[in-house]
Formats: sequence, C-alpha cells, structure tokens
Amino acid sequence: MDRGVSILKRFEREIAQINRAIEEIIEGDLGRSSQLLGYAALSEGKRIRPLLFLMSCRALGKDSEEIYIQSTAYELIHVASLLHDDVLDNAELRRNRPTVNAIWGNHLAVLGGDNLYVTALKVAAETGSIGYVSLLIETVKHMTEGQILELQNSFNYELDKGTYMEIIQKKTASLIAAALKGAGIFCQVPESLGEALHTAGLYMGVAFQMMDDLLDITGNQGSLGKEIGKDIKEGKVTLPLIYLLQRERLKEIEEMEKGRDPERMSPLVEAIRGRILQDGIANRIKGEAQKLCEKAEGILRRLPNSPEKGYLLELNRFIVMRDF
Repeated sequence: MDRGVSILKRFEREIAQINRAIEEIIEGDLGRSSQLLGYAALSEGKRIRPLLFLMSCRALGKDSEEIYIQSTAYELIHVASLLHDDVLDNAELRRNRPTVNAIWGNHLAVLGGDNLYVTALKVAAETGSIGYVSLLIETVKHMTEGQILELQNSFNYELDKGTYMEIIQKKTASLIAAALKGAGIFCQVPESLGEALHTAGLYMGVAFQMMDDLLDITGNQGSLGKEIGKDIKEGKVTLPLIYLLQRERLKEIEEMEKGRDPERMSPLVEAIRGRILQDGIANRIKGEAQKLCEKAEGILRRLPNSPEKGYLLELNRFIVMRDF
C-alpha cells in the first residue's frame, strides 16, 4: 500500500465523522441546494485541512463534538474554492468524477461556491469568537487575491519564482495555516503559540502546493483524478516550468504563444512534461518541499507530547510522500 494512503487510513474514523458533520450541515441548512452541494462537499477527498484542525485541537488539549463541527468550516471553504476554480479552468473532471459545473453548469457552480463560503463562516460564527471568524474572513480574502494574481499571470512565461510563491501562499497555504492557527484560537492558547502554528501551516501549505504542481506533471491521472499536464495547457506557470525556463527558452513555449487551441497544445504539453521529467527538476522541487516540511516539523515538535502531536507530524510528512 502507498505510504500516503496508509497514513490517511489511520484517520478513517475521524474522516467519517467529519463527513457526517458536513452532511448534517448541508442537509440542515441548504435545503434544495443540498444535492448539488452534497455532491461537491462529500466527494472522496483527503480532508487534510479539517484533519489538521482536529489534531491540532487535540494536541492542545481540547476534544469534543464541537471540534468536528468547526473542522467542517475548513473543508467547506476548500470545496467552495474548488467549485470556483473548476469554472475558471473549464474543468470537467475532479477526483475522477464530473465536476459540478460539468453537470449543473457554471452559474450554479459559482453560486454553490458562494453558498459554501457563507455556510463556513456561519459555522465559525457559532463559536462567538470575533478573532476566530476574522481569521477565516481574512483567509478567504487571501485565497481570492491569490486566484486573481494567478489569473493575471496566465501564459506569463516571464513569471518569477517570487510571484509564484506569493500566489501559492495566498491561494493554498493560507487555508492550511488557518486550520492550525484557528485551532489555537479555538483552544485559547497564547497568541505567540497561535502565530507559531500559523507559520508551521504556511510552510506546510506552500510545500503542499509545490507538490501539487509537480504531480500535475509527473503524476498518474488515475491517482490524481484529473488530467495530467492540465496546468500547462491552461497557461498556469508553476514552479516546474519556471525552473525549466530558467535553463533555456523552449521552442514549445514559442509555439504555445502563437495559438492556444487545445488540440494543438496537447503534443506541446507532452514535450514540456518530458523535459521536466528528464532534467532533475522533480527532485529539486521535492527537496525544497521537504525542507519546508522540516521547518514545520521543528515548530510542531514544540507542542506537548501526545499521540495527536505524532499524528500532526505524520500529516506533515504525508505532504511530500503522497502521489495524489
């Protein structure tokens, strides 16, 4: 069994309980929208963000039914962002299933994403903590800023690594960081510890997206549940391509700049993928992601010893070892 899968299997009970909490929220609050939103939110997923919130809360000494309810906010925000992403990308497949926009259309997919964002904030508001709700509001703001910046740089083959890192820190890492810091706020830990958890989450989130971008090129479609090379075809300039372009100007890029017909681009994308696989770029990116996870581990090890602390460290290691 793949080590990444085996790690997640350890959390089957927690994932089942998270799913039950999501199902109750959707069925209780969303009425006629529940079929569409249940399809989106209850599809097979890793549940990394709610798991990080849960394990952080437990490591900080809090364990109750309420932590499961609050963990759903992080998954609902994540799913909302995916609904919007799939519309922007004209995606037809996610997690080996048709996307919401492919079934119900773009309009309902966008409205469904909006609904899930608000539902997540409603869940957070039940805590009565202004600081906790403000964290999630600020996180959604950062996520949309990252998405805007990414779109503004579509097909920008001059994109530098610094701008790329800003995009992924806002678009992806901010929510993972919020899951850890949110646990700190929810458990009423000292502000310094909450900020340390936030920093650990940023390291983990950046590493997570770096690996996602690498797997888009080096991964297996069956494992990922989406088309390989899709980022390049859509004009997303990610770290593997940035590193390749630092070495040489590719004739394939020049061809892609002349026209963006999907059928014409497919062989060009495959040629670029082949170069990235051959040039040692994958190992370079894995090494960088590993170093970020090691920095996160250094912070997480400051937590009191407990089984949950060990589980947090396992989830941190999962980021680099996964193939999906």
